[in-house]
Amino acid sequence: MPFEPFTSKAIRIPRKDIDTDLIIPAKYLKVTDKSGLAEGCFAEFKKDPNFPMHRAEFKNAAVVIAGPNFGCGSSREHAPWALTQSGFKAVISSEFADIFKGNAEKNGLLPIVLPTEVVNKLFALEDELFDITIDLAEQTVTADGETYHFEINAFAKIRFLEGLSDTDYLAKYTDKIRAFAKKREQVIPKIK
Repeated sequence: MPFEPFTSKAIRIPRKDIDTDLIIPAKYLKVTDKSGLAEGCFAEFKKDPNFPMHRAEFKNAAVVIAGPNFGCGSSREHAPWALTQSGFKAVISSEFADIFKGNAEKNGLLPIVLPTEVVNKLFALEDELFDITIDLAEQTVTADGETYHFEINAFAKIRFLEGLSDTDYLAKYTDKIRAFAKKREQVIPKIK
């Protein structure tokens, strides 16, 4: 599904080093597909009755704003799966663990890196029900009347905007790949 601009509420978790076990504890990893992972998403945080995911105002929140080093820990893809199964489309942080960031991009969860001072500004907003708008085409985040630009890998951006997996992206070029392979065979003979 193509990634369209959207406006949402945001769940703020002003904590650094939110690892993959805090995103989805290991006891929920008994599935081989994505079903049922929303239940375990942020299970430790959900123990707090005041955690925003318990409140009706945040029912359709599609953004998480978190402290630095989000997604550290294991390389499990279940972490971005749990987040997307919970309705999240993007996570904003000043820093992501590399493996988590790659897994997120490949599984339809947009990791947005903003400067620490901007993330801290979003944490400090008094109105916890502020709207946040994300426009991937323009690479902007808008909240509280301020717009911030973010960077993204060009290939990841194309895949998000077109709603494609890596395989889907390659499949778009099947004819060109076959033509190249045929031309290459004429220049470089096959090794037997």
